[in-house]
Amino acid sequence: VLIARIVSATAGVGTIAVTWAIGRRFISPAAGLMAAAFAAVTPMSVLQTHYASVDVLLELTTSLTILATCNLFYAASPTSALLAGAAAGLAMSTKYTGLQCIVLPLFAAAASYYRTRSRQRTAILVGGVAVAAVAVAGLACPPCLMNPSRVQFRMAGHAAAASGEILYFRNNQ
Repeated sequence: VLIARIVSATAGVGTIAVTWAIGRRFISPAAGLMAAAFAAVTPMSVLQTHYASVDVLLELTTSLTILATCNLFYAASPTSALLAGAAAGLAMSTKYTGLQCIVLPLFAAAASYYRTRSRQRTAILVGGVAVAAVAVAGLACPPCLMNPSRVQFRMAGHAAAASGEILYFRNNQ
């Protein structure tokens, strides 16, 4: 339990640092400091860190995805596409709700077309994001690639429970 809390607390501090970096880089140093201060005292984050929840890791990887996606949007380089995809892959492997993180870097890569007017460069960026995301998600969560039907089954169960179709979720199927 102590190790889990240390990992969770480290991820929480990392999230504060990444939030500061996003605000400082894309708005102003004062905005970065204010955003970091708000991130440090957000009640749900503090609570989840105390309980050593996986949600703190998801918060960190989502923040990293946002930072990398902003860099991709402004730089539009293959390296920034790979980094944004890798960050999204980490988010996807942290928790199934992290799957939505892939949308941001894919959109930023596709939006580069409107600046460059190059379909080839846009395809390279979108492909880089997708390949990096799948590779990192596969490395970080091997069962997700080895048994995708089981992952799909579990996600369908969560979706059914969230929509009210079922009133309980059996863990041993």
